[in-house]
Amino acid sequence: MRILPYGNHDFDWLDVERERSKSASDYFWSYRRMFGVVGIDSSSNHRLQEKAGREGFRANAAYREFRDLLQNFLIQTARDFFRQDSPDDTWLTTKRELEREDKARKRHESQSRQRRADFRKDLVAAESALQQGAPEREIGRILSQLENGLSDATSDTDTTRAAQKVLAAENQAHRSIVDLRARYRLARPRGVALPKAVLHDWESYQREYESLEINLLRSTRIEIERRSGAAAQRLGSVLDRRRRLEEGLDQAFEDARTELARSERAVQEDWERLHKEVSQTAKEAVRVVEEEIRTAKAALASTLTDELSDQEVTDFRRSLEDRVANAARQQLSALDVLRDRLRLLTTGNASADQGDVVDVLASLDQEVTALRDRADEDLELAQLGLALQVINHEFSASIRSVRTNLRRLRSWADANKALQPVYSDLRASFEHLDAYLRLFTPLNKRLYRRDTIMKGGDVEKFLTDLFQERFSSEGISLEVTQEFREARVKAYPSTLYPVFVNLVDNAIYWLTNQSGQRVIRLDREPGAWIVADNGPGIATVDQKRIFELGFSRKPNGRGMGLHISKDVLQKEGWSLEFFKSALGGAAFFLREPRRPVESSEPDPEDILF
Repeated sequence: MRILPYGNHDFDWLDVERERSKSASDYFWSYRRMFGVVGIDSSSNHRLQEKAGREGFRANAAYREFRDLLQNFLIQTARDFFRQDSPDDTWLTTKRELEREDKARKRHESQSRQRRADFRKDLVAAESALQQGAPEREIGRILSQLENGLSDATSDTDTTRAAQKVLAAENQAHRSIVDLRARYRLARPRGVALPKAVLHDWESYQREYESLEINLLRSTRIEIERRSGAAAQRLGSVLDRRRRLEEGLDQAFEDARTELARSERAVQEDWERLHKEVSQTAKEAVRVVEEEIRTAKAALASTLTDELSDQEVTDFRRSLEDRVANAARQQLSALDVLRDRLRLLTTGNASADQGDVVDVLASLDQEVTALRDRADEDLELAQLGLALQVINHEFSASIRSVRTNLRRLRSWADANKALQPVYSDLRASFEHLDAYLRLFTPLNKRLYRRDTIMKGGDVEKFLTDLFQERFSSEGISLEVTQEFREARVKAYPSTLYPVFVNLVDNAIYWLTNQSGQRVIRLDREPGAWIVADNGPGIATVDQKRIFELGFSRKPNGRGMGLHISKDVLQKEGWSLEFFKSALGGAAFFLREPRRPVESSEPDPEDILF
């Protein structure tokens, strides 16, 4: 705290920090946790006199009184509001509530972090096992054991014992399939938000597991039944189909009962533990209040009330009542919190398909996680935009300087023939560079603050001038339909041109290793501008991720181009969509707004190179 313009924050002119060093519980205030202003003026406070250098006030009687008033004010407010025994417990109640919420949040975050890490570990292990062919090897082992069991059964001369062996071998094979399915059937943890990367891994794993279920486990069950049936036929009427069916179903029913009983026991144990904790909490609340009542009664019994004045008796009574009331209020608050938690657990439909508080919590947590991820992405883009803005500013200044100096050099070259070759080479090189720089003029949003009529022919010329050398060196032909050339739309060139540049640049990259003819086609259909190629296309597993920030299949790619393109277009009411190209590769559709939108000035940070 300071009086402007006197002193810095460490100038303890009211002895705030000195008093706090005596007892932090009694002297609450600190310059780190307070700010304010002391209003004085020359008419009401004329006895306060400034020093000659305006470094403060003269230490006269008025200043000492002024300082004492402020010090006493801070001390008294600390005692009235911020001590454990303050008559006004608003601050203490609010503090306890905030601390409780903070502890609950940290506890939830800690638990979620651990469950998230465990799930991620299991997911990585399961994915690794699938990729290494572990299920196929396990299936081979199961079928091999089945074949050995059936061979042993059919070679047994005792038909009754042989039938039992066939049933045992078949049931064991089916049980092994059930165990295998259980090992790879992961469950997403409830009430836990997952980062974007883990979500994509989870979705990918679910597709892989579905393929495992359909293409491997189901066919293996059919093969088990086929081999067991063939062995049963060799045994004749001793082992008929109905008996095999009943034995298999009985085993499945028993497995279901066992699993349900195990889960039921776990639920009962959790309920008993919860009931014990709730009962202990309620008893502890009653014990604390009763203890305060006994203490108050003991204080009353040891006090000679006849020697006290009426005011002292009133104050004594109020202090005892306040002690008991504060204790009761704290315990009631704790019990109310407990009741709210129990009510959340018991209110509503308990069926699994209706959802409960855990699902709501998971939904909110997932939304917060997504917003945090988005904030991190926006920060990265903002930093990139600022860096590009600085570079563009400095580069433009340098180009203007070079252009000016070249004009000055021309007069010297005209007067000195020895400088003519140097000047000519410098001018040719600069004009070549300047020509490329001028290609990016439509990308400069500061020069295109208003939407204009954008023509397809202009886009074609821009892309041809920009990529002509790469088209030639990579043997790529740019095909432009007449519909594209004649198309017009009112839009910001600084918004659409960078998108075309990014799409064509990506197409060139993926066509580089393409054998045979290499084609990029610019086409047009009602309401959409199309950039297509005959490259390798985009894998099905990647099609949902190509517009995410950071996702890229290019070596050392940053995964920003398509994300920024889609985001920039959406701000103007456009959309960017992917489809499989008729040429065999990828096709991106830039769809115009379905209805006229109020154009807003684009964000300079959306510039894409």
